[in-house]
Amino acid sequence: MLQAVRNLLYTVNSYYSNKIESEGTHIIDIEKAMQQDYSKDIKKRNLQILLLTHIEVQKECEEYFKNTSRASAYDKEFILNIHKSFYSKKGMEPFLHVTHDDMRDTIVPGDIRKREVKVGSHIAPECKKVDSFMNEFEHLYNKSLKSNDATKLIYILSSLDQISYMNKHLKLNALTSKIELYVQGANDGLLDVDPLPKHSEKIFKYLLLSGECSRGKVPEIIGMKDRTASRVISELLKRNFIESDSKAGPIRLKIGASMASYLFPMLVPEKD
Repeated sequence: MLQAVRNLLYTVNSYYSNKIESEGTHIIDIEKAMQQDYSKDIKKRNLQILLLTHIEVQKECEEYFKNTSRASAYDKEFILNIHKSFYSKKGMEPFLHVTHDDMRDTIVPGDIRKREVKVGSHIAPECKKVDSFMNEFEHLYNKSLKSNDATKLIYILSSLDQISYMNKHLKLNALTSKIELYVQGANDGLLDVDPLPKHSEKIFKYLLLSGECSRGKVPEIIGMKDRTASRVISELLKRNFIESDSKAGPIRLKIGASMASYLFPMLVPEKD
């Protein structure tokens, strides 16, 4: 279940990070891109690629910290390497060329900018000062990692709302009830999603509590014959409500945009 939420948050992080830059592409469109279902509109297609690249680099960062001892997210070298990795990916070429009013420039992956920048009405720091600002950022924030417990607690409390949110919405009893209501709402035509196969909620709830299960156990879970169970599994896989590593492997719950907006209100926006 934690892996399902982690996969969801890769997409959510990508959505909100790019929305800040006015490059918002809804999570549903990101999921389509993950299935190689790209928009025919070139601009929308490029934005789908942008967000997929964002997700890929998130995973690279996670692996880096997992495998690198004493790594710090505040090191200037690490930040520049993220920038280089991100803008060097295939499909990112359209985002290397920046235009604003009469300004034309090309981003160099991994390099600090060498010209002045204006974003909307905001004038960024002078380019000649950026390197020293990044050095100061690295020094001050790395210093915080060695602070006393009281100071560390202050930093922790500043993401407290996120911790409280997840603590509330990840409780199993709350999720179980919401899943039942989600399936019922879909089957009653109250949600913008096609009706789900009969007994879907039983499979979802079992996977929620157990993490995964063999396909051979599904008939027992839903109280139906093997053929019916296989048909339900096939449709749920096709519609990305569950996932599996192979054609005969165990199945796991997959929290897509439609279900996520219902299970985690305010975190995943519904599509207009």
